[in-house]
Amino acid sequence: MQGLSRDLGEAEEGVNATWGLWSIDLMPADLGSCLTLANELKGALPSGASAEARLITDYMLGVTQAYRGALEDAAGFLQSVSDAYDPDLSEQLKLRFGM
Repeated sequence: MQGLSRDLGEAEEGVNATWGLWSIDLMPADLGSCLTLANELKGALPSGASAEARLITDYMLGVTQAYRGALEDAAGFLQSVSDAYDPDLSEQLKLRFGM
């Protein structure tokens, strides 16, 4: 997923697609797949990725780790999301990720 997006010069679209797949896997609690998707996304984010992309990636990792019961791991990611929160991003996040 990330490779194709990167090859097409559309890394941000890879974030959107990964979010969709992650959301689908989260519904039946396929947490192994959720963790794999989120970790792959984290590793594939380009250095110039948007604030939204970085925030949603940490959110995905934090929620997945929390649902897995790995609360110490979740705390770091979710704290990062909280620290990075910017009201100006709120509208972008609603439009892009429905949150």
